[in-house]
Amino acid sequence: MRTIRTLMLALLSAGAAMPALAQWQRMVFSGKGESTDIPVAHSLSYFTANPFLRDDGNDLCAACTPADKAASARRFKV
Repeated sequence: MRTIRTLMLALLSAGAAMPALAQWQRMVFSGKGESTDIPVAHSLSYFTANPFLRDDGNDLCAACTPADKAASARRFKV
């Protein structure tokens, strides 16, 4: 009984000492191909704001300049 308790305490101590690994690798599949990356953390407003503003892959507006994209984002409705 004493060895089991000691073993459990050692495992819990080792688990608490390890850093938390919250970085997940993201796999993206689209008509442009396949890619993987590690996304950066964002605030909630990033996800609730107009998605047209974060069109990084140019899927919504491929031929737009940054000024055209900003103007189009004002007209885009979710």
